[in-house]
Amino acid sequence: MYRIIGYNEPTDKAGFIVLDPRVNRHISSGKLTLKESDIDDLTITVNQASPLWDNVRPYHTHVNVYDDNELIFRGRAIKPKKSMEESGQFIREYVFEDIEAYLMDSTQRFYEGVGQTPKEFLQSLIDVHNSQVPDYKKFQVRNVNVTNNKDDQYRQIDYPKTSDAINDKLVKSLGGYIVTTYNPNGINYIDYLTDIGVDHKDDTPIQLAKNMKSASMQIDPTKVITRLIPLGKTLEPSKVDVSDDGGEGGSGSLDSPEEFCKSEINATWGSDINNMKQDFAARSSRVRAWGVDVNRLYDVVKNAGVSPEWFFAYELQEQGTYYGWLNHTYRHGDAYSDAQSVCEWIKNCSNSNSINPAWSAPEGSIAPNQALADKWNQEFGKGTIGRVYLQGTAAAVWDLAGQTPNPAIGKPISGCISCIKRWGGHSNATGGTWGWPFPDVGEGHFSQVQSFENDGGYRQNSYHDGVDFGSIDHPGREVHCIHGGTVTIKSAMGGLGNFVVIHTPEGFNIVYQEAFSSPSNIIVNVGQKVKTGDVIGYRDTDHVHIGVTKQDFYQAVRNSFSPAGGWLDPVKLIKEGGDGSKPQEGKKDQTVDNSNAARPKLTITTVNNGRDYIDIPDLQKEFGIIEGTVEFDNVDDPNVLMQQAQAWIKAQRIPQSWEVTALELHMANFKSFKVADRYMFINPNVAKTQLLRITQKEIDLLKPHASSLTIGDKTMGLTDYQLENQVNFQQFKEMRVMVNQVVQTQEQSANNNNKVMQNFASSADLAQMRQDLRNLQDDNDRARKGMVPLEEFNKLKEQVEKLTTGGDDSGK
Repeated sequence: MYRIIGYNEPTDKAGFIVLDPRVNRHISSGKLTLKESDIDDLTITVNQASPLWDNVRPYHTHVNVYDDNELIFRGRAIKPKKSMEESGQFIREYVFEDIEAYLMDSTQRFYEGVGQTPKEFLQSLIDVHNSQVPDYKKFQVRNVNVTNNKDDQYRQIDYPKTSDAINDKLVKSLGGYIVTTYNPNGINYIDYLTDIGVDHKDDTPIQLAKNMKSASMQIDPTKVITRLIPLGKTLEPSKVDVSDDGGEGGSGSLDSPEEFCKSEINATWGSDINNMKQDFAARSSRVRAWGVDVNRLYDVVKNAGVSPEWFFAYELQEQGTYYGWLNHTYRHGDAYSDAQSVCEWIKNCSNSNSINPAWSAPEGSIAPNQALADKWNQEFGKGTIGRVYLQGTAAAVWDLAGQTPNPAIGKPISGCISCIKRWGGHSNATGGTWGWPFPDVGEGHFSQVQSFENDGGYRQNSYHDGVDFGSIDHPGREVHCIHGGTVTIKSAMGGLGNFVVIHTPEGFNIVYQEAFSSPSNIIVNVGQKVKTGDVIGYRDTDHVHIGVTKQDFYQAVRNSFSPAGGWLDPVKLIKEGGDGSKPQEGKKDQTVDNSNAARPKLTITTVNNGRDYIDIPDLQKEFGIIEGTVEFDNVDDPNVLMQQAQAWIKAQRIPQSWEVTALELHMANFKSFKVADRYMFINPNVAKTQLLRITQKEIDLLKPHASSLTIGDKTMGLTDYQLENQVNFQQFKEMRVMVNQVVQTQEQSANNNNKVMQNFASSADLAQMRQDLRNLQDDNDRARKGMVPLEEFNKLKEQVEKLTTGGDDSGK
């Protein structure tokens, strides 16, 4: 039995009876809604006989609702409504909200913090709330068992209501439930709990023919994904090292061992640095044995003033077992300290006043040749690679002298050249010269529509932001670099197709676009150094568009049909040698960060054979191809993204929606339903027996035994879904048998003039039943497409049961 006690003020101890059938105190209607994750509310209507009639003051009047002697609701009035019904009766309707709404009466101030546990953060919010409200609205934090594996989480709030701050910064972020409890003897309680429900496996079932009034369960496959596109973290703009664009240390030569040795010890050959690092890591025995971070080693060598390209290539020729880098001597400290020591030795050797060639070594020797020594002293000046090689490696002396006293030793200088070429290196890697993209044609000729700027009205604003080198007027498949620099972008964009951008030492951004039908037709990669005349790709379209700007490329491309993009005439630059600009001393670009580029989300394309999706064959057989995305916002590794996507697929469920009304019998084994608790559902005609969680309960106070229950979101796996459909199909077969029996009986009755049976199943009835059967057959045919046959399902079920019970009689 439900009772309501009213209070004129929240602090009153003595109240008045609003509802209690025992003392003949009634209301016209009443609905109490108890909610798992929201504020409970009560709506009641009364007539003039009620003590509430015109005696309710919003935020002042409070009520308590009891289920027998248990307090199930304490709330305040918020919405009084006066009305007259069609019968002419005057009534009053009052809405009350749970005391959790007190948290809406305070406003937090600007706050930011880090390192607080959920309990500490909740306490800080409640402290602010309590400082603004009277005692009866205050709360004390009681139980908090929600934890955060990132208690260093940064939180910021900016004048929200206390309830909003709790919901946004705790519940939505960490999960869990906020529970407020009225304390008639002091400060109210607030708890923050991971779960607030209990399982009722042995009592209070929702059971057919017991307390279940109605029940429905609808399977909803419309939210199923059968082709998953996992999306990770939004990608940060790429940063490309262009610090070598200006030829730091000068460009080196790979034309011959002699020319190579004339290169400075910090020369550059424009190798693909990423390729070089990967290859070195794979081939260097010391990297593997010492666990070296190749990126760190690269930085140590470069910062020491030595070419990492030469250092890495030199090491691959000289690597041994018991020595440090380059076999120079025994190892000094860790790998990086040793590299620093080697670089100091290199610089000292390169700056020696004269060269004393290492004519001999334990592996072999050649006769000293003073004439060669004098020649080398003349050719290889201070700071050159030659001075280091000739004094540090006898095999290099033999290589330059053209003699081979021990064929097993090899040619280290020639080997270095081969290594650097393997990494994409070349002579004169950085240079300020310009050249034509199709050298055999040269300038050629251009129509107006192909030319820079005014195109005769062909494009938007009649403006062309570059020059089109057509396949007829400029034949050739190989597209050559028109100016040396660093590849900073290799991508694709609508309107541009696959394209590549090269950043030059003078600050030009040169784009080659509309020429490559496939990314593989562009043969250079981001970070790679190129020089004028290098082949950067293969044209397989009718033209290549070349554009030049000194603006950020992505900013310029937003003004593709306007001089606002800072576009320059490529033909004029090539013919006249550029605009004369040079990098300012000390201000040359070190990196290009492409900060204005679009920022897509990480996909699995690079680890999934070029596909950004994962097919789910079992679900596709059942439902066809349904694409959908799932975001994993914190994942920045495509391999991890693939793993999490596969885990999501395994956990994917088919949603269900439930509607249940049940009687509250108030018997020993049938107690009142409680919100957040889970109860056994027993009605095989609707669904299999299972626990259902009550997330909301609507109580009609005038019908104390009737409650409408809202069930929390539930899902089922594919096997359960197929099993439910098998049950439906079995019911269809039973109906078919019944109809066939009716047909046979009717035919027999007709022969026997059985009027009773004829009346029971007339021809019209039978025709309708047959039509219903055909309709049901069609529905089941559609539902069963792609389903596992019942026989196969039963076989699989038997195998699973054997596994779970320890095998068959033979132990298998």
